[in-house]
Amino acid sequence: MITRLRKTVGTFLLTASVFTLAGIATAHAQASASEDSARRVFLTNLGFEDVPKIIREKLANLDFQTELNRRQMEANVVAYEILNASRELAIFTLGEIAPQGLALQSRSAQNLAHVTAKLLALKPLPPPTTYPSKVLNVPEGEAREQALVDWLREVRTETMNQHKSQLVSDFVSTIYAGQLNGHDQEIRKIDRLLTTVVERLYLDDTIGNGRYLGRAFTALIAREEKLRASSGEKPVSDLIASELKSQSNLRLENFIGDTLVLPNDKGDKSYKVENGTMMLSRNLAAGSLQISWAAIPAKIRDRWRARFKGLIGAPIAAGLFLNPEDAANGLSLTDRIRDRIAQGGLLRLGFSHIVYYEVKEDAATGIKMARVIDNYPARVFDSTNEYIRTGGTRLTYPEQVIDMSHHAAVYFANPIAEKTAEWSHKSVAQDGYQPDFFPSIELDLKDGVIPAKNTRVKNWKTTIN
Repeated sequence: MITRLRKTVGTFLLTASVFTLAGIATAHAQASASEDSARRVFLTNLGFEDVPKIIREKLANLDFQTELNRRQMEANVVAYEILNASRELAIFTLGEIAPQGLALQSRSAQNLAHVTAKLLALKPLPPPTTYPSKVLNVPEGEAREQALVDWLREVRTETMNQHKSQLVSDFVSTIYAGQLNGHDQEIRKIDRLLTTVVERLYLDDTIGNGRYLGRAFTALIAREEKLRASSGEKPVSDLIASELKSQSNLRLENFIGDTLVLPNDKGDKSYKVENGTMMLSRNLAAGSLQISWAAIPAKIRDRWRARFKGLIGAPIAAGLFLNPEDAANGLSLTDRIRDRIAQGGLLRLGFSHIVYYEVKEDAATGIKMARVIDNYPARVFDSTNEYIRTGGTRLTYPEQVIDMSHHAAVYFANPIAEKTAEWSHKSVAQDGYQPDFFPSIELDLKDGVIPAKNTRVKNWKTTIN
């Protein structure tokens, strides 16, 4: 009887323990899912929304203007998967690391800071500098050009796979200390999300230089520090800032918050941006110089005002332009004189590009992140009018727009709300809303196909407050 009682009690205790452990595991899973959801809302508030989903819904409702517009939207469905991949990979990584503790002295925190600094400076690996014999041995002409194209495609694929493997290794080392056993599913998830990031980095020159993934990590780390402020732990962001500055000469302030720190002739200068802040830029690229003096106001009297304010470039600057090949081959005395004259003022006139800032903010934490919005031009491949880049509205970050050469110029301006509203109302009263913003870029499709055009949307009206 006693033996039976002991067995019964033992079975009961074992069963109770199992239920207790199961309850703890369930509670932990629920807490983890809840925290992931909170992090997802936080990143969405900072601009990491599901843009592809929004675009798909608009396409389904035929909410587009022209055939080119539809192609732009379809291209953006692919391009902005980087927002989703960056958001989900950052959430997953923080979810795996946060329970280990983010104290600065912990291994996980230091590794996370190291990886984040690398992601904020992420660039494609350098390409080969010499051509292989299998290309050089082909007779000059179309055959060699095709051989070169095939080789470059092969090299780029190899480079992308190599770079992705390095990043996967960094993540596995950071999260699991290099222990692969038992984490096959998680590693496949990391690999899948990094594939999207690396593809945009190498294959999309319109947004590929934007550090989306690094920003998502930086934002979540800032949130963790806000929530744990009372613990007295030294911020992990201090370590990120230190490594970012020492290894890449970049400032952490330029990736989170609403203040940029940029170099000028007298040292670093801070610029606070807000919704609607305009950033005007120009660099040493030939196209930038040409646009700076070719893009002029329509009204004659405004042209003189623009020239007086230095908003229009000087055509003579084209003769002073030194391209990267000139510098690589060595500058002669004449080249140095041209360069010095140009730096003295001629190349400092005019602007070729303008973007508008949008400052996203998470109300619960007060954390901000600034991104830029612009309208990027389409680019035609050849006379067939086939587009290799559809152009359109772009959601990206300052580093995608600013060319940080020693000749680069960046200016900031905040429109005066009252004057802007007055001008906008006057313009609409005189000219109305234009049904076609760029009618000259209607596609001329082959085989007599008429470009599809949505007749349901007459005008995309802008609300003027």
